[in-house]
Amino acid sequence: MSEQLGGLLGAAFEASTIPSLVLDSGTRVVAANDAYVAISARTRAALLGTYAVDFIHADDLDGAIAVLDRLLAGAPAARHRRRLLRGDGTLLAVSACSSLFEYEGARYMLIQILEHGARSAPHSELVVHAAARTVLTPSGDAGSLHDREGRIVLAPLALAERLGRDVAWLAGRRLTDPELGAVTIDGQPLGPDADPVIEAISGGSEVVRTIGLTAADGGTVWYSVRAGTVAHLERIVGRAALREVTDLIEAQREIEQLAAVVERELAHQLDHDDLTGLKTRRALIDLVDEALQTGAAPAVVFIDLDRFKQINDDLGHLAGDEVLEAAAAVLAEITPVGATLGRAGGDEFVLLARSADDAELFAQRVRDLTARPEGLVTVRGRSVGASVGVADHYPGDTRSDLFARADAAMYRAKHRSRESSHVG
Repeated sequence: MSEQLGGLLGAAFEASTIPSLVLDSGTRVVAANDAYVAISARTRAALLGTYAVDFIHADDLDGAIAVLDRLLAGAPAARHRRRLLRGDGTLLAVSACSSLFEYEGARYMLIQILEHGARSAPHSELVVHAAARTVLTPSGDAGSLHDREGRIVLAPLALAERLGRDVAWLAGRRLTDPELGAVTIDGQPLGPDADPVIEAISGGSEVVRTIGLTAADGGTVWYSVRAGTVAHLERIVGRAALREVTDLIEAQREIEQLAAVVERELAHQLDHDDLTGLKTRRALIDLVDEALQTGAAPAVVFIDLDRFKQINDDLGHLAGDEVLEAAAAVLAEITPVGATLGRAGGDEFVLLARSADDAELFAQRVRDLTARPEGLVTVRGRSVGASVGVADHYPGDTRSDLFARADAAMYRAKHRSRESSHVG
């Protein structure tokens, strides 16, 4: 958990008697208070960084997905019941309330346990029989037994069928064998050094990890693997309970992809004018500042439409919008390669050019178009021209210097245009 997020949660979170958990957008645990640590029968270190689905009973995963869907749909909070898998192997029935909050652009989920009651009955014990081809595991799980090297000694039929493999094909393989194509939640290959069964055998403690296994058809099946040890057996020393969480993982990824699309769309909206689709003044300011900071010598062109106010007054603002859209399209067509065109506001446009030559080329194109009888654009029988002002870059120039000179040059051009229109 970041120091900033810790500061946001505060001491009240830690001291609360309500067991509370905070998840990031990937459902990883980023914070757990003392009350939650106590009911989980796990250490805080064992909780942080793990996936919340690893502690939810397999039969309750659909409900967890439904809660997430309701929150993302806009619900302020969602009540739910589920069974949690505790570190001591017991099930804990809980009633919880979940809610979403945002901090520094990231989304988090707060889960508060309102009621809970520990169930003393442990998970079904693993039973080994000389003729057994299945392993009894918690409801909804597929169980496997392993030797000291992590190789599967008894493979569950449920796992074999889900992967489209024979039980005999699985026997003798590790969960991280290349043939199974094991990957992490981030899509990275799961090497032998990250085998949860080997880690559990070596460390003598339970290991929980989410992995993806490749099925015979090439698809990925996601499992929450809970690996531990087996006592009092010579050959078999390791065990693994595999709960399929494919639907939840895929839902998470769809949500993350949707969030990324929304984020990109919001970023585009912030940087682009709603009417014309051009860069906003704020975005152009950032680009000019960036160019100056990198030692570039940008030139700036200011463009102000002529007789625009009269069209707004005579024909209305809808006609004015048509003029702005048409002018933006024409200006975009004549924008030099590498230059950026934006709308500063009202009937003013700004061009950021890489060089003085590009700026002058653009300005001359605008003047040539404006000199035509139809002007720069013609909308509803009214022609509209434009006045331009160019500011070349000089050593030591700031963005304010460039903008001020371009603005002054543009108003001089507009003044000359008005004077010429009254001649004769």
